[in-house]
Amino acid sequence: MMKRLELFTISTALSLLVGFVCLELILRAQHYEPYPSPWSFVTEVGKTKSLLFSLDRNKIYSIQKNIYISEYDGTDQYGYRFVYRPRLTGKESFYEIVMIGDSFTYGQGVIHDQAYPAVLEQLFHQKKPKVIVHNAGISGYSPDQEYVYIKEILSHESPDMIIWNFNMNDINDANESCLIRKIGNNYLEFPGWLNSLYVQGLLIRHMPEWLFQYAVTNFVVYAPNRISGLGRITLGCTEKGTLTEVRKAMFQKIQYLIREMQRQTKKRNIQLVVTLAPFQWYFDEAQDYRHWSVGLYSQLRDTLKNVGEIFIDVNDKIAQSHDPALLSLRTRSEGHPVYIGQNALGINSDNLAYSLFRVEEMQFPFGWKHLNALGNRYFAEAVYDSLKDIIP
Repeated sequence: MMKRLELFTISTALSLLVGFVCLELILRAQHYEPYPSPWSFVTEVGKTKSLLFSLDRNKIYSIQKNIYISEYDGTDQYGYRFVYRPRLTGKESFYEIVMIGDSFTYGQGVIHDQAYPAVLEQLFHQKKPKVIVHNAGISGYSPDQEYVYIKEILSHESPDMIIWNFNMNDINDANESCLIRKIGNNYLEFPGWLNSLYVQGLLIRHMPEWLFQYAVTNFVVYAPNRISGLGRITLGCTEKGTLTEVRKAMFQKIQYLIREMQRQTKKRNIQLVVTLAPFQWYFDEAQDYRHWSVGLYSQLRDTLKNVGEIFIDVNDKIAQSHDPALLSLRTRSEGHPVYIGQNALGINSDNLAYSLFRVEEMQFPFGWKHLNALGNRYFAEAVYDSLKDIIP
């Protein structure tokens, strides 16, 4: 009996090895292109040591506390983005704002003091030095993750105001990093460990590094992404259906999440503010009226506008600005395409996208672009202008 078990074990191991080698040879013959790791931005070359993020069974991943990597990445003892400020004393005398969102809030691509929450605090300090702005933005987060994160913050903190920032990629992220879904008449919460990104992160953390040199490893680990065509999926939560059906469900969910947060913040006398981040195609005349993003932006704006909270569309605020410095940017730089008339949203933007968004990202035709230092400043000024008379 023991000998049969040994033979079975050996034959199974050999079969797996032969299968591994054959699949590797087939993939190489087909010039297989490895699927880009979603975790590449949080790991070292060896792919096993997390720098800024760690796996989280509830939120898929979370940001680490009290870590400083560079002037572009780092957090304080609370897990908020690092900012240079004098040591706080007498916390009860401060007016505290927590800003929640994804990479737009975090300030992807700019140094700590240029991120929009840090600039907002600088603006308040000109007349209201007791206002403290905490940057709780986490790159890659979806509205679902942000909602769970806010609840987590409120379980041990009580800020005076929460500013929840949304942007265009939240519509897709709400489905790919789904943690909340409507089933029947109720919205149910799903754990983060059911998301493919969590599972892949777990595999990457525990698999031997030498395995990652093989195409078959990448093929197996990222099979869910290739099969679904999505960057991430949550088992039982990510919606299936036509693009129109999925987006409709996401808009309804975003509205639900904000209203639920309204209910929780009102109980604790916390002011909730909702903002819509600058959108590059709002400021780019290259887009015409038929582009799909136009209707999507309008739907998201209307969804956020109708939740009954203070709502700030930063796009409108910047477009209506009469700041001489901003107006001077309305001349097109050499090499940028020239377009006549208004952009897809009816705004005479004069291609401000090239002045407000990171030039490195504007070179790529697809994907949402992040703000540069100037864009973060105008983002902060638009929010400050809307809140300066509300905050004591």
